[in-house]
Amino acid sequence: MPVYRPILPIQREVLSEKYGVPDNEIPATRVAANKMLQEFEKQEVFEQAAVRVKSYHQQKSAPKPKPEWPLVPTKKPVAAPKPWVRNSPEKIKEYRAMKYRDYLLTPWWKKIKTAAIRRVDARCQVCNKRGMLHVHHRTYEDLGDEWDMDLTVLCEKCHDLYHASIPKPRK
Repeated sequence: MPVYRPILPIQREVLSEKYGVPDNEIPATRVAANKMLQEFEKQEVFEQAAVRVKSYHQQKSAPKPKPEWPLVPTKKPVAAPKPWVRNSPEKIKEYRAMKYRDYLLTPWWKKIKTAAIRRVDARCQVCNKRGMLHVHHRTYEDLGDEWDMDLTVLCEKCHDLYHASIPKPRK
């Protein structure tokens, strides 16, 4: 035969004070009191979840602040060359006749370098870090008429590692 234990004073206190159950509706046994407390706790959890969902939807539907217009760039933008815009044969000969250091100072190289960095979202193609980036020539055959596949964007550390891993050519 089951033993019915009387309700604990703490159960009676929680039911009456926290949940506002009148004294005549508080159960007499612990088991029944525990079931009632569990139902109230479930209801609380559902209400809290509903409040969180409601506040989430309010945040999503709230109007986003508009940026100040016009947006003023901090630096003068450099127009990247279009893939179909190529150098003339005369210009290519001129660039290839230059010293490499001088070629790196030409407006054409600056455009190509900027386009390569933008293409990879200003990140190193090896370690994916942002920061000081170098544009490395994979080959010098198309110097002055580079294609995207001729260039690799590397951070300073990866560029140094790359050059340290390749043996220097014999003179």
